[in-house]
Amino acid sequence: MTVALTKQLISRASVTPADAGCQPLIAERLAASGFVATHLHYDAVDNLWLTHGSGAPVFTFLGHTDVVPPGPLEHWHSNPFQGEVRDGLLYGRGGGGHEGQHRCDGDGAGAFYRRQARS
Repeated sequence: MTVALTKQLISRASVTPADAGCQPLIAERLAASGFVATHLHYDAVDNLWLTHGSGAPVFTFLGHTDVVPPGPLEHWHSNPFQGEVRDGLLYGRGGGGHEGQHRCDGDGAGAFYRRQARS
């Protein structure tokens, strides 16, 4: 499921400053683990503040969901906003950056808090 989510994030052409729906997708995914999302808008940039619990310490995610333009598409072996698995590796704009990182961080934090809730 995590590769599928990363592919969903890659498939959103979130070229700076556009978010293309990445942040709502991340917020929805982490809401299932008890995170509360606050959507912030500064100038042309959308930001997402995710917290879990109340009081200190505060747990939050910091990163970005936008990517720089992919450049000439003919220089890519596949659509940079498709998220293609080739030879066991995932290729796409942001897959090695924050789109992939947010997916990993979110899944890890979500698993941690779900486990804490069961204890």
